[in-house]
Amino acid sequence: MVDGKLRAAMYYELRDVTDRRKRPTPMVSRYSLRGRRRQLPRRSEDARVGYVDRIDPRLALLLAAVFLFHVLDAVFTLIHLSQGGNELNPFMAMLLKRNDALFLSVKLGIAGLGLLFLGIHQHFPWVRKSVRFLFVVFGLLLGYHLLVFTS
Repeated sequence: MVDGKLRAAMYYELRDVTDRRKRPTPMVSRYSLRGRRRQLPRRSEDARVGYVDRIDPRLALLLAAVFLFHVLDAVFTLIHLSQGGNELNPFMAMLLKRNDALFLSVKLGIAGLGLLFLGIHQHFPWVRKSVRFLFVVFGLLLGYHLLVFTS
């Protein structure tokens, strides 16, 4: 019979001894949807910029609101164009000449990927300011759309 200390030593030798904490969390990993790490480590010697498994709920709400603003901007643009308006962005105007569905998918795809990028980089110093800036800019843009429709 093997005593407890020898059994523990044998087990330690069999397991993978690489310490996962020595590597930074990757930008996208298998834990992105079900992981538990939501904040950076509190230790002062660790970097204050890095990746976590989940996006902060408040930031996620703000990102969802900005995406909703993008959707409303696209819908209002299509309504404005149907009433005789024109698209000022030349790339989007080219897409609109081809197909409305292509316009919507490219516009919302670019917006979604950009917002996902910002969410993944949530602990970088410029991200929260950028998301707030986008929120204000697209809020003003929706105000402009409503002003155009009421006049």
